[in-house]
Amino acid sequence: MEFLKSNRGAVKIVFEGYIYLQQKKLANGVVSFECEKRRNNGECKAKIKVRGEDLVGRFNDHSHGPDPTQKEVLKALQKMKRLAAIYNSRIS
Repeated sequence: MEFLKSNRGAVKIVFEGYIYLQQKKLANGVVSFECEKRRNNGECKAKIKVRGEDLVGRFNDHSHGPDPTQKEVLKALQKMKRLAAIYNSRIS
């Protein structure tokens, strides 16, 4: 399980090749995440629940296969944003 940030600063999880977006915070430190494909067009109903870095629940199967390249795309975007922020702070 790997935690990343979205372009808008929200938490994303990469788990078993699928990307999940934070849905809501629940009781006892549990956070619900839904498959990113659910928000795009509602095609996938898969969800997971996480406490800290531990998986505490998994709900519904994915209606699609994992996309192994998406994780690398997200990481590259994050790196570019970090480098741009550093560069901008140096020229200001």
